[in-house]
Amino acid sequence: MNQRNKNILLLFGFLISMLLAYRYAFSKTLTIIRKIELLEREFINPELLRNSMIDIKRRNKFVDSVLKKNEFNNKSTQTNLLDFLNKESQTKNVKIVEFLEPHQVNFDNGEKKSYIFTLEGNYREIEGIIFALEQQYLFGEIMSVSFHRKRNFRTQTNYLQSQIIVTSFSSK
Repeated sequence: MNQRNKNILLLFGFLISMLLAYRYAFSKTLTIIRKIELLEREFINPELLRNSMIDIKRRNKFVDSVLKKNEFNNKSTQTNLLDFLNKESQTKNVKIVEFLEPHQVNFDNGEKKSYIFTLEGNYREIEGIIFALEQQYLFGEIMSVSFHRKRNFRTQTNYLQSQIIVTSFSSK
């Protein structure tokens, strides 16, 4: 064997020993270092915990004040929603045509209720009620709003109906 072949064998042997060392020693060390960095990022700092508790108490006070302002009692969401719709239909020229039983889906960590109701009236008035539902009250998320223009053939008049689906989530 000449010197060139010996150098090539030495280089391949060195590369193979580096790959084996990485596979059995360095890679495990690097994964442990990554896990430690992840745990250090997730470590709860007592100062942050104190600040978050203060923030949660502030939020609870705010939510309680909003509930008191909007006259929510410890009644169900369906009852509160129906009370709101009745109050709004009296102040605006809107009729509640239909209010169906809520559609309920249970999950492992809670339940989802969908309230389906139909309003009849002027577009602007219905839009005002939807805006109030969405912005001012905490009934849930408006999932769907569909408008249907219908005709009363007996009186030869057109009217507008809107079917609205409001979904609320509650945890167990």
